Amino acid sequence: MNKQRNSSVELYRILATFLVIIVHLNGWLAGGMPESFDITHVSLKLVGQNLIESYSSVCVNCFLIISGYYGLKLKMRSIWNIYVLLICIYIPFCILNFVLIDSFSLKEFISASLVFSKESYFVQCYLMLMFLSPILNTFIDTYGRRVLKYIILFFLIECYFHCIRGNESLGFNHGYSVLHFVLIYLMARLLYLYRSEVMTVNSWYWILGYIAGGLLISLMYINHIKWAFDYSNPINILSSFCLFIPFLYKKYVSYKINWIASSTFAVYIMHTYSPFVEALREIDNYFLNEYSYSFYLMMMVVIAILVFVICIIYDKIRIRILSPITDYIYEKLNNKFFKSNTLF
Repeated sequence: MNKQRNSSVELYRILATFLVIIVHLNGWLAGGMPESFDITHVSLKLVGQNLIESYSSVCVNCFLIISGYYGLKLKMRSIWNIYVLLICIYIPFCILNFVLIDSFSLKEFISASLVFSKESYFVQCYLMLMFLSPILNTFIDTYGRRVLKYIILFFLIECYFHCIRGNESLGFNHGYSVLHFVLIYLMARLLYLYRSEVMTVNSWYWILGYIAGGLLISLMYINHIKWAFDYSNPINILSSFCLFIPFLYKKYVSYKINWIASSTFAVYIMHTYSPFVEALREIDNYFLNEYSYSFYLMMMVVIAILVFVICIIYDKIRIRILSPITDYIYEKLNNKFFKSNTLF
């Protein structure tokens, strides 16, 4: 990662990573959110889960906003870096999983080795977004601010067909889809075009917008709206932008922040892959079931920090040890087959 990047935005990237860990600890790893909010049996746990999920479910949209705001470029080097990262997580973790949990499975090992096709919605959707980025960037560059109406219409189409009508034919899939990734990317590119006007608004209004958005998502869940926590929820999308924009107001460069932020993708992948995720699920449920909910909340923060630190350390050690080798291999392959770092 370029050390000259705005460290304020990189700090937002770190925050988004913490929100990913929190949203998993609070919902997915804790057995999932209850089907509906039972107003007749309100408890601190139910209220706490609802609020935490409401304010942390912006996490994936946050990552996509950063990519769209900076703009992706389809480079062989970027694809290679993702490949190396995934192979250095999937293969060792797959072997560790065989040792600790399962017997050896050749099928699973081959699946782990074919990293780009191994099931992981974020990886596949992000790679497709990278593949489509030359088309999307050309579209934005050609039409500039005139794309505003188009993107608003795209936003309303996702809102209407997926959220209001519940129609899955278009494949929005609750935000776990390439279509949703493209929408957020285009919205973030548009934000970049209008950044001067956006930043004339007091930053506190955007913070209040995020707070209000979280409350609205919470109320939607209380009123049994099934798509309340979906990444494709229009309130969720707007909240993620409201959380992002205040980080644009102050620009500074911090090598330490940028250094940490450059490994956040590794955190995202590592903590969701077995056996790491299985251990995390056991720990999460242990504190949730054996202690008071207030103590569990404190421990959830501690666990999130530990997970973040462990994953960052793992990635930095990987880079330090393997970079000379992987860089050499990349240069050889690139010179032999592609002759260029860019595909287009």
